[in-house]
Amino acid sequence: FPSHDKRNPEEWAISAIEGTARLPKPDIEAAKNSVLAGRESLAETVIQQIPNDREVIVHCRSGKRSADVIEFLRVVGFTNKLVNVTGGILAWSDEIDPTQPKY
Repeated sequence: FPSHDKRNPEEWAISAIEGTARLPKPDIEAAKNSVLAGRESLAETVIQQIPNDREVIVHCRSGKRSADVIEFLRVVGFTNKLVNVTGGILAWSDEIDPTQPKY
């Protein structure tokens, strides 16, 4: 399943899950607002990088930003399963990969 990291680039430099696509929350929020205002279609925004035909796992540092992003995607019509990693990369470090640095 594809995974999308919603943290900012400076956070990726500290800790990142291998193979994760990286799209910051502000970019997705701006794209959502542009689509809702009729300035762009989904295909013209960064949102087009997120698959809408299969399950997508979404994460951030603690789970809050990724939950917001899931809501943004629902508002613009995503109907596939979007899964928030509860606890974000902090929980990932605790439960899955303790080599991931925390910040």
